[in-house]
Amino acid sequence: MKNAFFNELVKFSDIYFIHSLIKQINANYELYYNKNKMRYEVHDTSKPLLNSLCVTTKNYPDQRLIDKLQETRIENIENIIKNIEIHNNKLEFEKQNKIISLGKDQLTEVIKYATQKPETTLSQANIRNIIKN
Repeated sequence: MKNAFFNELVKFSDIYFIHSLIKQINANYELYYNKNKMRYEVHDTSKPLLNSLCVTTKNYPDQRLIDKLQETRIENIENIIKNIEIHNNKLEFEKQNKIISLGKDQLTEVIKYATQKPETTLSQANIRNIIKN
């Protein structure tokens, strides 16, 4: 922990044993409080410095943090990727539906305008005069 980055981190131990639960998930995980950002962070000490941030929270660490760490374990990578793909497909479907709906609305307006009875009747001669000028 010789890096300046770690000067803003304070190793955190709590009375609710969250730290020990985090260690049960991964022995390399450490819980810190970041003084500059005023938040709790879980770092994987086996990873290089810039890749070490796992989870951050501004709230006091609780079961939600443990759940998130469990959920995002590397053993769950297939599930995580599947959930990302499902979410992306849903977004794509919603985007396509929005485009289709907008196209229908615009087409309805065009048809409505095209089928309206003109307010004035122009003769062929009047139309020729308008085109010439």
